[in-house]
Amino acid sequence: MKKLKFLSLSALALSFIPLVACNNANENTNTNETTAPADNTTTPNTTSNVITTTEDENIDIVVNVYDIDGEKQTFNINCEKGSSLSEELKKVTKIQKNGSFVSSIANSVIDSNYYLEIFENNVSSLVGIDDLVLDDGDVFDFKNTCWNLASLGYGGTLDDTDALVDRMIYHYAKTYLKDTIKKATSYKEVYWDAMFVNLLTEYNYDTNVINFDGASEELINSVKDAKVSENSDIDNAKLYFVSKALGISNSSLGEFFMNYYNKLNIYEDYKTPFLLSPAKGLNITNPNIEKVLKESSVSDTQWGTDALNWQISLCASFGIDKFDETITSQINTRTKDGEYTAGGTTNALSLLSFAGLNINPRLEKYKIDNKDVIEYLFDNYYDTTLDLMKCNITDTGTNYSTNQIYASFAVYKCWRDQAVKDKVSIFR
Repeated sequence: MKKLKFLSLSALALSFIPLVACNNANENTNTNETTAPADNTTTPNTTSNVITTTEDENIDIVVNVYDIDGEKQTFNINCEKGSSLSEELKKVTKIQKNGSFVSSIANSVIDSNYYLEIFENNVSSLVGIDDLVLDDGDVFDFKNTCWNLASLGYGGTLDDTDALVDRMIYHYAKTYLKDTIKKATSYKEVYWDAMFVNLLTEYNYDTNVINFDGASEELINSVKDAKVSENSDIDNAKLYFVSKALGISNSSLGEFFMNYYNKLNIYEDYKTPFLLSPAKGLNITNPNIEKVLKESSVSDTQWGTDALNWQISLCASFGIDKFDETITSQINTRTKDGEYTAGGTTNALSLLSFAGLNINPRLEKYKIDNKDVIEYLFDNYYDTTLDLMKCNITDTGTNYSTNQIYASFAVYKCWRDQAVKDKVSIFR
């Protein structure tokens, strides 16, 4: 292997930090099969095609691309000796760059906390992809690596649990989300999945990965054929979120919600926060909304902890800062005195409140037995490969509780990744 233009390792690592993608997904030209995401401690099996050139003095090289969630893609390339790795990869798959550095290969995730670290024959490369020249038998590994870990000593702000949050979110977006929308026959089944996509899209995460592409025809038709009426009030809110994720407009939704807000007088029951949730995304302003939210801070607690989380997230949407002592005490006690035993969904939804109040859920004061709510959820509901969920919650299909948990983690990620911390609401 010839190497040109040596750089210091620390300078290279810092220079690799990519920008978050915020444009529409591009077509992926990779026809190689991929393996299921795997734990960092295991090496998954792969199946790949061999790409051959007709040049003289051909050599064989292997390129492995490891994504944030552990997914591995392998390219076996037959090419001319001495050719450029960058040029050979461009022939077989899509490459995205941030300046002279690679930010994505074959639609690997782009995230501002990660960069593609290059290993040449198991040794971290001191040069970039454009300066690598090929010899027979070379093996190149591109590993989506978190540069922002505090443990690296570069002033990072994340820990291993935060990295696990990222792995889980992207694993879900690439696998179970796609499986869910392919199987779904109605928008009523996937509105939490839609809220997950709408939120992360608005915060400029990678839309090549986070999208509703591949939705079933039945799901799409259920949105197109839906009838908006007062008799389907909650369903109208579900329809709004899924329509937005699919990019399907419905003018009747705006009309329905404007009429509903004009008649709104009190916080009736658990339906109220649900029906308020599309207002911000539809750009509807109505004095009744703020009035009801401000006056309901005590009365709504009778509808349970989950409804309270929704209300706080709604208040964050409308910039309502003031919470009375009842709500504050609910937040302070929800993660104390054994409240973790309440269940996975309820604990995950508390992340909506923390983000809505601009509070870090991982602070020491909110820990029980030295575990914050995120550490608790991973210890009790996920194994380390993210492939299985515990406590009778399945991770495939249109499982209501599971999708709530993923969406709640997405809210935490959006809050955590802000350069200047501010309130985050799941309702977009």
